Amino acid sequence: MADVSYYRERANHLRRLAEMTWQGELEVSLRRLAEDYDETADDLESFLDRWLKPDVTDQQLEDLWTASSADFFLLGDSVRPFLTQVLQRLQERRGQNSAS
Repeated sequence: MADVSYYRERANHLRRLAEMTWQGELEVSLRRLAEDYDETADDLESFLDRWLKPDVTDQQLEDLWTASSADFFLLGDSVRPFLTQVLQRLQERRGQNSAS
């Protein structure tokens, strides 16, 4: 799974491409894509900040995992694999934080 910096770098790259093009429609499309990448980075950052807190219990993470099976999470094909990767990364980070 890509981390927040990946999405920020992609957004910046798309903005640079938008500045270089002389085609108005392409520029607008590239800027919209850059905004989407920024929003994804913001969402991921907020999610990780919320769930990396030391007071989040293993039960809460398990409840989040269970909730991810709900129908509203299955609307997009990429949501479940993405959430799986995020939760795995959270578990790894929490393990590193508790080992410190």
